[in-house]
Amino acid sequence: MNDESNDDSDKITCACCGHEMKLEKELQKSNLYRCSSCGISDTRLNS
Repeated sequence: MNDESNDDSDKITCACCGHEMKLEKELQKSNLYRCSSCGISDTRLNS
């Protein structure tokens, strides 16, 4: 079995510094992510 495909979909890379972004808040139609390195935030629409 290959469970890594599910894990990869949850990982978002910071466009600023390249570190992994962590899920900060789940909103109704999107999720807010924040970089653990530089602190920049990004919002992604839920699919």
